[in-house]
Amino acid sequence: MDLYKAYLHIKCDDQSSKIQTITTHKGTYRMNRLSFGIKTAPAEFNRIMDQILREMPKCEYYFDDIVVHGETKEECAENLDDCLRQLQKFDLHLNQRKCVFFKEQIDFLGHVVKYNAISKSPKKVAAIMEMPRPSNIEALRRFLGMVTYYSRFIKNASTLTAPLRNLLKNNTRFEWTAKHEAAFIRLKQEVASDTVLMPFDPQLPVQLACDASPHGVAGILSHIVNGEERPIAFASRSLTPAEQGYSQLDWEALAIIFAVDHFYQYLFARPFSLVTDNKPLVRIFHENAKIPKMTSARLQRYAAFLSGFNYTVNFRKGEENSNVDCLSRAPLKGPVNQTDSAINKDVVTAVWS
Repeated sequence: MDLYKAYLHIKCDDQSSKIQTITTHKGTYRMNRLSFGIKTAPAEFNRIMDQILREMPKCEYYFDDIVVHGETKEECAENLDDCLRQLQKFDLHLNQRKCVFFKEQIDFLGHVVKYNAISKSPKKVAAIMEMPRPSNIEALRRFLGMVTYYSRFIKNASTLTAPLRNLLKNNTRFEWTAKHEAAFIRLKQEVASDTVLMPFDPQLPVQLACDASPHGVAGILSHIVNGEERPIAFASRSLTPAEQGYSQLDWEALAIIFAVDHFYQYLFARPFSLVTDNKPLVRIFHENAKIPKMTSARLQRYAAFLSGFNYTVNFRKGEENSNVDCLSRAPLKGPVNQTDSAINKDVVTAVWS
């Protein structure tokens, strides 16, 4: 469902209305409703929408787009009725031409969402496929921005984006070569692939597989359905120059910390299975073991951070961990959060939680 002229539903008090005064050649006008173009309007509108719909667990929203769902048609109809009554209570109007009801799949925020599956929007994929070869930095940034939006679907995103991202570095001449053309074409092929992710379901078992290489760290969040791993999302990043000097053990530990931190919203306050192909870490990070005193200070900090989670750690041979191993050897390049520094700030809270 789509709200009709969303911001104009929000009434402004006298002080806020005065701030929105504009002067034109036809006179001075003052807006009595939240005006489009105000810098704080999106945040204010989202705050109000959250207050209106927060008590409705089967109702999702993004600005003026609202999605109501249910496991059966009857449940969906009941949830829809509740949502419409809530919108009516606060005098919010819908744009009838943009509303659709009782669909088995929808196109929402660039994704096709249906039962137990999330895939890329064919319209967005077509738009990416039609993008011409970048001729300057701005065009390259636009292309990479579109591709990065779907990076959670691309296992080897970093391998393909690295040559293109190198062109964005300071003091680098923009010169398109054969390797850039190959990366550009391959990225389009990956975007056009039929990779399907599973929506997160709090009722299903969760597994986090982690791995590291000299190039980067990675993690794959999955559900276990009938003994089969169903991916929810992929994540990876390259190592910083300082991290490249770590030992193999520290790399593997860093991969775990990176993945747990990245998927924090899915893992905190719920049990999950942690999978690694490094046997020593199974002992060091064992859920029932005390933090070993003889380990390095870095690993002790990592263990303290993990002590705030409810997990079991399992060993899996490297050859059986090939899916996440591929990600770590092809990390997604981009801004890096210094995991070590973040843990230093939160380690006390993690230990005592």
